[in-house]
Amino acid sequence: MQRLNIFTVWLIGISLFTPGPTWASWAQVDNATSDVLLKQLTDEGSDAFLAGAIGIQEAMRTLDSGKFREASSRGANAADDFGRARKKFEEARDRVRKSKETADELGKFLRSVNYKAKFNGLSLSEPETSTLWRAVREPGGKGSADQLFEMAAQRAGLLQDQSTKFFIGLTKETYVPSKAATILAELGQDLTFGSYVSAVFAK
Repeated sequence: MQRLNIFTVWLIGISLFTPGPTWASWAQVDNATSDVLLKQLTDEGSDAFLAGAIGIQEAMRTLDSGKFREASSRGANAADDFGRARKKFEEARDRVRKSKETADELGKFLRSVNYKAKFNGLSLSEPETSTLWRAVREPGGKGSADQLFEMAAQRAGLLQDQSTKFFIGLTKETYVPSKAATILAELGQDLTFGSYVSAVFAK
């Protein structure tokens, strides 16, 4: 069996420890708003997403041991975590869209951010050409907090779908390493995206 455990550990480690003050969070608003409900929604969404990320790592390790059904169960739980994250960020998006006060507060905050300085603080080499950073900076610069939460929800939803399809297949003891690698690559991208959003909202 082609093993992926070393790659998995490397990917998760690199992504979770992206330089910056918010490496342990994912798309959280931190103290950028006085909206208690919005903070709660993004806190819970972050917890769920990171739980899913850890669950995927555990499932892949179990898969490396040839325990298909156990890996499938762990993967299904991770998919559920991503589903919870998607729901929380959809609720965060809707909260911003329904509350003019919250939208104005976050919009003002996002437009005041020095994005170049923020990115330099992340110690990354190509700030102007990073696709993931641009995906955060462009709506952020326009003050569109709801769009950031919409993208967070979409990313969590995509991982939910990919994980569900892949790990259901394991119950039939079918294993396609390339599909596992695709999930891990997507997870790495999404962990980085969320850390960028949190870095933008950090004061």
